[in-house]
Amino acid sequence: MEKDIIANIKFKELLLPTLLIAMALNISAVFDSFFVSSLIGESALAAIQVFEPVVLFITILEWLFGLGGQILSLNCKGEFDEYGSNKYFTIAIESTVIICIIMVIVCSLFADSLINILHPPAGVLPYVQQYAPFLFLCFPISTGLGVLSQYIRVDGQPNFASYLIIIANVINIILDYVFLAHFHMGIGGAALATLIGYSVALIISLKYHFDPKRTYKYLRLKISIKEWFGSAYKICKTGFPNASTGLFEVFLVYIINRILTVYLGEIGLVSYTACMDSLLIVSILIVGLIETFSSIIPVYYSQHDYKNVKYLFKKAVMIALIVAVAFTAILWIVPDLFLMLYKLNLSPNVETFRFTLRIFSLCFIPSVFATVFIFYYEAIERSAIATALSAIAMFVGPLSAIFGLMPFMGINSVFISFAVANVMTIIVAILYVKVVERREPQYGGFLIFRKDLIPLTQNFNLQNRNDKNEVTNHLMSLDSNEEECKNVESILNFIFDNNDEDVAVEVLVIDYKDNITVNIKYTGNEGLFEEIKKEVCDDDNLKFTNVLGFNNIKYEIKKS
Repeated sequence: MEKDIIANIKFKELLLPTLLIAMALNISAVFDSFFVSSLIGESALAAIQVFEPVVLFITILEWLFGLGGQILSLNCKGEFDEYGSNKYFTIAIESTVIICIIMVIVCSLFADSLINILHPPAGVLPYVQQYAPFLFLCFPISTGLGVLSQYIRVDGQPNFASYLIIIANVINIILDYVFLAHFHMGIGGAALATLIGYSVALIISLKYHFDPKRTYKYLRLKISIKEWFGSAYKICKTGFPNASTGLFEVFLVYIINRILTVYLGEIGLVSYTACMDSLLIVSILIVGLIETFSSIIPVYYSQHDYKNVKYLFKKAVMIALIVAVAFTAILWIVPDLFLMLYKLNLSPNVETFRFTLRIFSLCFIPSVFATVFIFYYEAIERSAIATALSAIAMFVGPLSAIFGLMPFMGINSVFISFAVANVMTIIVAILYVKVVERREPQYGGFLIFRKDLIPLTQNFNLQNRNDKNEVTNHLMSLDSNEEECKNVESILNFIFDNNDEDVAVEVLVIDYKDNITVNIKYTGNEGLFEEIKKEVCDDDNLKFTNVLGFNNIKYEIKKS
């Protein structure tokens, strides 16, 4: 039986933790919606939708410092720069702590002002005031947990990252039921349940800071003030494309809430809540799949391993499309299956809810392609186009569609606008690729590969130690130095000799004409590198890093 390639092993290993982290505070809001709608009523459900812009704003910070810092850290690891990797980790965590302190101060001093800015309808205001205090306290806690979980996930501890989010949400679900059904604490009880769940998970996450096996280290007092601010800016710049998706969505949801309140009142907010929760559930799966892919991409793309980049791209898109098609079909054929979760199938306005849910679900399939372009271009550090695509998908596109189609469709233009915006995003991404191919002729295709390196690159997936001959034969065909070819063979032998039969080994060989780069990736025993240098090959051209939980050795070979 052929062994799985490392890219696929890591994709499967990181998928569940990424899905769970993608849930974070948002899935708590969905559970709150289920319990609140069932046990309190539609007015309380509308109150949760009133807070949606603020909840989305909090997720921006998780993307900004968690994903932005993670991409830069992984790029540094892929380039064997341990100092740079630890620097971005340190600054991302410190920035998050500072932001959380500011958040506590603002929410404590200006709670009433924040509520007034959200303009809740008069009948919903009492529920908003009950929900706000505990929800505001939860924001800094969920932000800290979200950012730290991003790093734990890619530092060889994906299961621990999963447990943290599972613990937070299981506690939230149990306490939602206890506080609302048994203690009758009202909508404030739902927010308190979320606060307790995430507080417990954050306390447990502190175990990571004392774990000797973690590869991210704090660089205490080693970073100058100038370097700190410069690196913090770069983290924000890198994370902004995905964070901007949330930022644009904050403004969009705020505007749509105002439009729906004016035209439909409470019914509009309830209908929009159901639609957004359906999108949230689908997005957790789609974004989780694509973020898993984009978490691995920086390592492979920085090393010009285009075969694995292409493999991961196809895998993520294919699974995401299956999810999107399945959910679209369910909401068109049996929308009541979803509405019954909120008891909206029993509402006198059920026909309105069914219709809006169906036309809204048309955005799921195009959102797969729009999302993958945004995440991918951010992962390969093309931040400008990633940000532009975010703006189109989550702000410019929907608003253009709403006001452009309103004369023909009325208020229904709100619910079809997301599908139109995603199609616009795909069109702009296609045009961008055409522009890149003209301006940078060395690059080509939607994944923007360096065309000149593709024929000079060879991948090997080694099933056993005998397969190493394929690597050495290829190296010899490139006029490699014979002694260094033997060093590569000895390194591969040493890896197989000091691991069990299940070890996965990949070799990437790139002929850069003046020298040849050999990247050896393997799972298993990470303590081999020092032994390799001592017993096999003590060469200045030999480098090592542990990234995403696998071992990566880089060896530069001179030509004969």
